[in-house]
Amino acid sequence: NLAMIAKLMLIIPGYGHGRKRRDVDDEEEEKQLLAQEIETVRKADMAGCGMRLVCELGAADEDKLTEEELAILAFVGPGVVKPGEGLLPDSSLWEYQVSRVMGQVGANCAKAFPACPYNATKMVNAINDLL
Repeated sequence: NLAMIAKLMLIIPGYGHGRKRRDVDDEEEEKQLLAQEIETVRKADMAGCGMRLVCELGAADEDKLTEEELAILAFVGPGVVKPGEGLLPDSSLWEYQVSRVMGQVGANCAKAFPACPYNATKMVNAINDLL
């Protein structure tokens, strides 16, 4: 399960080595490939550890987050958005944005994602070890 989350972290710009940007002409193709990869990871993450990670990071004081943790939140996008500016429910990142909002409003992330046995600190440390 953490290996799948690590795979997701590898595609996040600014996380570790991240992925190199392609030419501007390939930007739309890059977005489509990224969305497909996120969807693959999301479907494989049966325990919801990726969403628990985003939930816990959303609950944290951003001043205390590491560069990598901030990159995760930046990649997911804003949790609270104005009507019409957010992602549609069929977007590959939508569930992660909802998870971020849950953390921002004080939800108990461990109870929201009970199948995931890891907290954010353990996940980030394990992922960094894998990468």
